[in-house]
Amino acid sequence: FSRGEGDGVAADDRVRNAAFAETVKVDALNSEALELGEGRMLVLRLAESVPEQLRPLAEVRADIEARLKREMVGAELDELVAELKRGLDEGGSAEELARANGVEWQRIDGARRDAQGLPRALGAAAFRLPHPAEGEKHSDTLVMPNGDRALLQLYAVHEGEVAIGADDEALLNEMRGASSQAAGDAFARGLRASAEIVKRQ
Repeated sequence: FSRGEGDGVAADDRVRNAAFAETVKVDALNSEALELGEGRMLVLRLAESVPEQLRPLAEVRADIEARLKREMVGAELDELVAELKRGLDEGGSAEELARANGVEWQRIDGARRDAQGLPRALGAAAFRLPHPAEGEKHSDTLVMPNGDRALLQLYAVHEGEVAIGADDEALLNEMRGASSQAAGDAFARGLRASAEIVKRQ
């Protein structure tokens, strides 16, 4: 793949940028770990570097046409997603907007930050949105790692609960005891430091 385009995982701009970073290309170090979504991680290391050179037009014509088509489709998708978001922001029904535009809309209730089956990029974007007040909804758009466009709407946030077992409770009590002991020791040291000692002859 090249700096400007690639196939498979190299279709992701982040992958190409990491591959052509100076630390990877010049210093021959591993790249930082990249999250590809759905629990996949990628680390790049240089195996071979081919000097840049101009390719004959006949050889690259098909690639150029495919790239132009992808860009046109991407622009059309961006325009559609922006239009759908305007509809949501103006109070439109997500289901009706999706049906009218021939796109898929999926409602997920009670999604957790680590929910299985929810794309990582989508979950991260949802949890970055501000908490909506009662009766309000917040929406956002994003480009998925594979180039798909997504529109999400957040309508409620429920604070999670932490279940404490017997072992956890014992640990908490031990920590409270240690904290109290430390506070008592500090208080005693403070008394000794501020005490005035009078010697009688």
